[in-house]
Formats: sequence, C-alpha cells, structure tokens
Amino acid sequence: MQKNKHLHTFSSEIDNMVGVHSVESMLIGPIFDRDGNLKGVIQLINKEGDGIITEQDRIELDSLLPSLGEIIKTADEVREINNVSSGIELYLMKAE
Repeated sequence: MQKNKHLHTFSSEIDNMVGVHSVESMLIGPIFDRDGNLKGVIQLINKEGDGIITEQDRIELDSLLPSLGEIIKTADEVREINNVSSGIELYLMKAE
C-alpha cells in the first residue's frame, strides 16, 4: 500500500503512538512459524529515500518472515518453560 490514508483500515492513532505522523508508504507481511501458525504481522512504514516500495523490497521482506516466525515461536517456548519452572519452584517451596 502506498500513499492511501483514506482506507477505512488506516488508524492514525496507532501511528501517532509510535511517533509516525505521516504515512507515505507501507509494506505489511504475515509472520508464520514453520508449522503454519500465525505469530504476528509486521508493518514497515515510510521507506527512506524516494519512499517507493519495490518488488525487491517485497522479496526481501518475504525472505525474513519465516525467520521472524521461528524467533517468535522460540521466545514463546522459552516463556512457557520459564512459567513451568516458576510453578515447580513455587510448588517445592510450599512443600517444604
């Protein structure tokens, strides 16, 4: 999407929260893990230079998306391990 602030899905409130006051160009990609689970969405805005998003930009983003999915999946797994470890630790402390 480029230079289309009139879409009903555009929300200037979100952009203002992160300090973006004008959206000139945007590239969006879904982030899936290797099992096909949606882990998130990445939004890249306001390309530097001429601001025109090219097919090469799309290709480069697409090449990063699988790695981002695995990074997020790993972070989720680590958080789950930490939660289980904390639960075991609390259980053992109460048992003493």
